[in-house]
Amino acid sequence: MALRRYVARKVPAGDVDDLLQDVFLNLAKSQPQTSIGNLSAYVFRIASNLVLARGRQQRWQSYPDDAALEVPDHTAFPPDRILASQEELRAVMQDIMGLPRRTRDVFLLHRFEDMTYTEIAQHFDISLSAVEKHMIKALRLLSRAASTR
Repeated sequence: MALRRYVARKVPAGDVDDLLQDVFLNLAKSQPQTSIGNLSAYVFRIASNLVLARGRQQRWQSYPDDAALEVPDHTAFPPDRILASQEELRAVMQDIMGLPRRTRDVFLLHRFEDMTYTEIAQHFDISLSAVEKHMIKALRLLSRAASTR
């Protein structure tokens, strides 16, 4: 995956998966004011911003606070479950990115940007019926992809 290679060149190997998870978390929480013309570029921009923020944070942290000295409890989730979840997330994102462009955009705006069908129809200047058809198509294709895994 190109995003993984990009991040791997920018951060230590142990931080790659954490940063990728942060990228997808930010993507899921993002609410851009305009439509995302190039989703791939948008995702890479999120990754770049997170890499820069991580670098700034590490430079300014000269003295750890008490919370940083605490060792997190990694026994809550076994490593195999974490790995399986990361692989599933990658597969789902790959499935989403493989949707036809307009269908993908409609799906992302509804599911990740919390836009209503009416708002999406107005945004793309298409009918409400077209939005519904794109969502049905997206859900059908994603369901089919998930069932073949």
